[in-house]
Amino acid sequence: MASTRGEKGPQLELRPLGDASEYLAAVHLQQTVWGPEETTPANQMMATAHSGGLVLGAFQGSELVGFALAWPGRSDGESLLYSHMLAVSAHTQGQGIGRALKWRQREWAMAEGYRRMAWTYDPLRRHNARFNLEVLGAEATRLIPNCYGAMTDRLNWGLDSDRFWVEWQLDHPLVEARRLGKTLPKSSDEGIWVEIPKDMEALKQADLEQARALQQHFRQAVEPLFAAGLRALAVRDRGMACAYLFSRR
Repeated sequence: MASTRGEKGPQLELRPLGDASEYLAAVHLQQTVWGPEETTPANQMMATAHSGGLVLGAFQGSELVGFALAWPGRSDGESLLYSHMLAVSAHTQGQGIGRALKWRQREWAMAEGYRRMAWTYDPLRRHNARFNLEVLGAEATRLIPNCYGAMTDRLNWGLDSDRFWVEWQLDHPLVEARRLGKTLPKSSDEGIWVEIPKDMEALKQADLEQARALQQHFRQAVEPLFAAGLRALAVRDRGMACAYLFSRR
């Protein structure tokens, strides 16, 4: 159990979920973020916690305002902690709660002997891209086309569930520097840039067919880059668009 202060909000208590009521609160939080279609049930989260995983909660007083779900996994023959889900309540977003949850996940994982974490995210969502690559210092190492099949929740409807596979080297000096908020030397812009819209959700709402075409174009652009051994290391605003930088570390 530990407490921290969000960037703009009140004191947070970060700790694993406890009794059944807290797991049910995590189910409710999922429903407020994604809707009822795509939720992990309380009993599955409890089983994860009982079998070596971590269901980490962020509390303001008695209210659960965020949580992160992770379990042991393997990739490329090595053990890792797989972080499947992170949610923050709408009325507390912008307070640094998601960031606090990820850093506490890292702390727990390293104490348990892990040196790597992984998860997936929608690469066309600019906010998630910046959070994963720029704030945390993770790297996207491959694209999984239509990773979860057709999804009908309020965030993912209408498009294939393409996902970047992200790897986080927990003991890398650059990751620790980001945790400490240190100013890092400006990284090289040498590499291949691939653009994405600054607001994919607005594009999807305005013109679903154009959004689908853009997703297909992005998929075709990045798959050969990953196949060539490049990684998505950064994401930057470039004029009216946003772009990933593909390179080697």
